[in-house]
Amino acid sequence: MSILFRLLLIGTVIFATYWMFRMINRSRMKISDSIFWIFLAFILIVLGIYPSIMRSFSDVLGIYSEANLLFAVILFIMLVKVFLMSVENSRLTNRIDNLTQQIALKNRDDKIYLESLEKKVENLQNELEKGAGKSNIKNSEILVSESCSEEEINI
Repeated sequence: MSILFRLLLIGTVIFATYWMFRMINRSRMKISDSIFWIFLAFILIVLGIYPSIMRSFSDVLGIYSEANLLFAVILFIMLVKVFLMSVENSRLTNRIDNLTQQIALKNRDDKIYLESLEKKVENLQNELEKGAGKSNIKNSEILVSESCSEEEINI
């Protein structure tokens, strides 16, 4: 690798690492996600400082230049990273779908419960309007309040 390429590689990695730490400080990136990038940056800096490592690997693998090997390795690492991110994205999408379904079912159950309470209130109002005895109304109110309080505790 030429000295210019090595300096460009080291400078770019240092800038990218600085930018990544700024993203972490601003809470735009999780530390657990940045570990991969820190590890990759460390490897690239080591390869930029000691190009003989890349030269030895390129000679063993029969690759013409160290830069070509470096680009091939980076391309492979990025493909693996994209695959792993795709797997994580699918897992999170399934989780969002499940949570959405649970919320919809909970809302449906809440709506049914509210409708039943509204019917009970309407029945009590009808009894009140008909002039039913106070004891019947009080007994109904006690039953409704007992059933409501037990179910409201569960909510």
